[in-house]
Amino acid sequence: MVEHFQHCAAEEEFQMAKDWRLEDISELCDEEIRTLRTNAECRGGACVIALCNTVLASRGNSRSTRNRRPVATQNGHPEMNSNAVDLVADLFRGLPIAANMPNAVRRQQLQARPIETLGELWRLFVVCGFSSQENSSENGPLANFFRKDGPLLSLDRVIKDGSKLEWVLAQLVGFGLRFTPNKALLVTGNLPFFAQSGSSSTRLDSLSQSGGPLSLFGRLSLDGSLRDSDREIARSATFSAALQDVPFPQIGQKQLRNILVNGGLSRNVVPLDSRWMNFLRPAFKGGKIKVERSRYLVYEQLLRDALISVIEQRPDLENLAIVDAVVFSIKDQSSTDALRPTAWFGAAEVL
Repeated sequence: MVEHFQHCAAEEEFQMAKDWRLEDISELCDEEIRTLRTNAECRGGACVIALCNTVLASRGNSRSTRNRRPVATQNGHPEMNSNAVDLVADLFRGLPIAANMPNAVRRQQLQARPIETLGELWRLFVVCGFSSQENSSENGPLANFFRKDGPLLSLDRVIKDGSKLEWVLAQLVGFGLRFTPNKALLVTGNLPFFAQSGSSSTRLDSLSQSGGPLSLFGRLSLDGSLRDSDREIARSATFSAALQDVPFPQIGQKQLRNILVNGGLSRNVVPLDSRWMNFLRPAFKGGKIKVERSRYLVYEQLLRDALISVIEQRPDLENLAIVDAVVFSIKDQSSTDALRPTAWFGAAEVL
């Protein structure tokens, strides 16, 4: 009987995690977030409670905001400086040479030899999806999970057992990972796309005409108009905008772009996170900017326009994926584990 109630509670928490992602909660006002948190407390939704607390903490408390200077805004968002593109372009000009940065060299290698199989793509789904909201230090829970190279990283094994929620959750026990219901949902929610498409050895290019969501990756693995629209930076905004509605459970805009750039399949999209928001702050009139679905393409386009304006002076910054790697090589150099296997640039290192 106790096991039955525990199972029911786990199912209910799992459903809440399915309904609420960090990017969804971030677009609520504080009062709505507090209401959601109260509901989650009543339903045992520990993951949703933690996400609510994360968003509220990132906004600061009312006392600190009361004395803050008013921030110039556009439709409720920090206002972009009129010379924002020039300001970001200046930051790009000051970046180290890409060939001197291990992260960027690895990205260049991936672009020259992108992933080719469904098994490699599945592994990136798990690596990039699980990395969200986790400590990525070399000896942290996430690194230990990847180091064990468990069955969740094997598409063939997941096809065999992954439809069973209890089995998936059991593979996540003992590592200290956060938001395990969300991670389990990533596995069970995306598994049908992969199981219907083949096995670990299935070539991505064979999916190009499948018509399903994974056909995106198949088409990018072949010469053609879709790949060209990404590789030509001036046209890549249209390609990126088309990614907004790709329906992969627990794979948000950042995670999807992370999969694409760490698989070597895409070159001119950016996995935006809080580190990029800090990088972009000089381009805005005060205030803290944050990644939001409604603003994602605006921030990415700012980076795209800035790169277009400097690419003749800095040909080593050949595309946005390389810029992303260079910027975070710099940020990671302050750490002794700068080349850790869970860093964004190195997701494919664990293939």
